[in-house]
Amino acid sequence: MSDSWQKAYGELKDYIAKNPSIEISEHIIAISADLRPGFYQLFNTVNLNFIKDNFPASLEQSHALSKNWGEVSQATKDSLKLEALDAEASARYFLLDPGDGLIRGLFDPLFDLLKGKTDFAGFEQIATQILEHRFTKFSHEGYQGWTILSLLKLLATDKIYRVIGSKLANNLDIDDSEHPRELDGSQEENVPDSAEVHNISFAHSLMTSFLVPKIIGHSTRLKLFTAFGFDFDFTEAGWRARKLSPELEWYKIQDILLEFGRGNLWPDLAVYTNTRREEIVVIADYFHIARPDIIVEFREKKDWYEKGGLELVKRHYNVLKPKLGSFVVCRETVPRDVLKELEPKPAPQPAAGDSTPETTAQPTLNLHLLSVGYDIPKLEPIIESIIESIIQAQTKPEEATAEDTTT
Repeated sequence: MSDSWQKAYGELKDYIAKNPSIEISEHIIAISADLRPGFYQLFNTVNLNFIKDNFPASLEQSHALSKNWGEVSQATKDSLKLEALDAEASARYFLLDPGDGLIRGLFDPLFDLLKGKTDFAGFEQIATQILEHRFTKFSHEGYQGWTILSLLKLLATDKIYRVIGSKLANNLDIDDSEHPRELDGSQEENVPDSAEVHNISFAHSLMTSFLVPKIIGHSTRLKLFTAFGFDFDFTEAGWRARKLSPELEWYKIQDILLEFGRGNLWPDLAVYTNTRREEIVVIADYFHIARPDIIVEFREKKDWYEKGGLELVKRHYNVLKPKLGSFVVCRETVPRDVLKELEPKPAPQPAAGDSTPETTAQPTLNLHLLSVGYDIPKLEPIIESIIESIIQAQTKPEEATAEDTTT
């Protein structure tokens, strides 16, 4: 393994020695303005070289993600004439420049090394932990964002809407002076409205009154609205809705908690569709959560399946029971053995002369693994599942009428 970071660290120490006005101690960091550019250039080189030395494959994958995120986000901005399209704050620098986004997490550890509060081994240990976390977090959020923007493209989205109003579910939108902050289901309010916007934000909501879609798009391809809810891991709705959409199927959250407990309940993405956007402005209130049409999970790593990733996918499927199924979008090729696990298994047949009643086959989950990488057309099965449901809904009444005329 290369130790170029230690050589760069030696150059940084030489720079400090040659400029005695720089003072770095346990409680003081003093670097004059004229020396800061040179200091931080060497400082950042140390951290970047540490990443290159220890995580070359992950860094290469990060640059591929950054490139594809940049392409699809720019195409989305152009096609929808957006004024802004922002990734989640902590991932923004990473998606623009992976090296820059990653070294920001090593600022304090490297200063601790310079201060003598730790040694090379201590720095390597804490830096490795930080980088593994940041690679995992930013890669997941970035790939999720890439997929959502790619789906908007495949849907031929022409307009974007966002749920608005002071009673929205976002901690940035609640006016404390006008609305009390009871988030225990005791506050009942009308559901908020939605309006066309010219920006997309993947920022996380830390506290919500109602759980609402981050994005509602109008699809010219499907001639309906598609709502994307992807904040489940970060928010729980705190208010009770005065009236929820009768066009959606609602689960009682208490029933879900009783059956599944509290851990790992919600998927990466839930998709809702409707011909009227006012029917899909709220995904959940304090007591209820809407059954989605589709749930989508994202897997960026090659070994996600070996680490039990499919069990979590099945859990999310069983919790929300999406109408049109669950899709797992994979950045790496899905092994054939994994695909076989989801194939329907025939019911075991009794041996000759055995009077034991026949055992029925296990029900097949409507769950699909997609080896997508960054090939946008490979996301088509998600769109096709919606199209198929539309066709079925349109043909059923006609079939019933035909039968009636023959009787």
